[in-house]
Amino acid sequence: MLTKWVSNTHPIVTYSSIDWRSSCYSNDHKMLVVAGADSNKMLYSIDGCASFKEIDVSFLRYTSITYSSRLGKFYMVASDYDKIFTSYYGNIEWTQTALPSPRKYSVIYWVDDMKSLFILAQNDLRVLCSRDGVTWIDRNLPDSLDYSSMCYSPEHHLLIACAKNSNKIVYSRDGAIWESKASLPDSKSWNKIAYSPHLKTFVIVADDYNSCAVSSDGFKWGTASLGNSNKTIKDMIYNSGIGMFMAPVYNTDKFMYSTNGTSWKEGTLPAAEPHYHITYDPSSDAVCVFANGKNRYFSTTPPSASSISWNVHSFDATYKYGTATYYGGDVDSIFMFCRDKPKVTKVTNGNSISSYDLNDNPWVHADSNRIYCTTESLNRIFLLSLDYSQNPSILAIQPNASQIKGRISLPKHGQNTVLENYVGKMVWSEDL
Repeated sequence: MLTKWVSNTHPIVTYSSIDWRSSCYSNDHKMLVVAGADSNKMLYSIDGCASFKEIDVSFLRYTSITYSSRLGKFYMVASDYDKIFTSYYGNIEWTQTALPSPRKYSVIYWVDDMKSLFILAQNDLRVLCSRDGVTWIDRNLPDSLDYSSMCYSPEHHLLIACAKNSNKIVYSRDGAIWESKASLPDSKSWNKIAYSPHLKTFVIVADDYNSCAVSSDGFKWGTASLGNSNKTIKDMIYNSGIGMFMAPVYNTDKFMYSTNGTSWKEGTLPAAEPHYHITYDPSSDAVCVFANGKNRYFSTTPPSASSISWNVHSFDATYKYGTATYYGGDVDSIFMFCRDKPKVTKVTNGNSISSYDLNDNPWVHADSNRIYCTTESLNRIFLLSLDYSQNPSILAIQPNASQIKGRISLPKHGQNTVLENYVGKMVWSEDL
């Protein structure tokens, strides 16, 4: 995937003035929207970056865009403007609503766990917060910095922002109370912070620096080498499809990539350009790189199925499996639950296979429709099951998958229309 890049042309004619700054992907729309400054045009794609179409908007210095699945809207901010732009569709009908005051807004970010939107501004002591995108509250920040990027870790329950020309990060666990920590390795022009939920690792990249900042908790930061020469990196993503940090190098034909955030390798793009923005379309597993003032973009092409090497491993017994789930609390493990026996099979690293007995057997009959779905948290695996009378129950499995943590009986068939309509979807709660 990293060696197969193609060059594509986007349709905007006035491309020479556009500084590509931000993008967001909506799983609800299966749409990628890319925003830039100094233009009345944006781009959107619904075919996995194979092609883009134009969006007509007002002529402003757009700096950041995000999407909230909870609110069902796209949100975009611009520098030195007292309005926020919103759209239900992304590609049409952008409207403006008032913000408290004109500021140099640099980042807008939606945090699903906190059910809130956050807006940062350059050299400002306040962060704007909103739960509905309409009513905004000012929260105090400990430092007035040139804020450039923000990210959230659900594993650490930590919201972190970095800034240019500073060795500080600001952070919050609730979005209301913010603190700062001078823990970055240097006062660089930090451009982008990204987080890997799989690695539980934060990485920050900067201008004119031969290293990046790396942290496993968001507080203690070290450096990782990007090579012998200084590099200017304007943007970075964590590509969840291949489990890798990726960052194009400005004014070169190179990009840096890492599977752990600490050891970095160099790849080659089709041409040397002022690469400013990188984004990822999960629906097609495609990465796109945009350069300022150019009418083309570079995108990856996923490998064909025939080019992928597949390995086959035998199970330790023959079971009728009903469902499987990846479990974050046990590194690189998948648990597969049986339909016909009180058994669960654990596969680690794709090689080590072992089976365990469950103390309780919620699905004693070989009925392929009994186990509808699973979901996992860092503490438990949850399963939703129905008996022959269609009466639902939820079971919580311990991380070692050796015993039932607890059974929760749900309303009987006919008494819970929500469950009946949306069976197959489930969320977890630490209260269970």
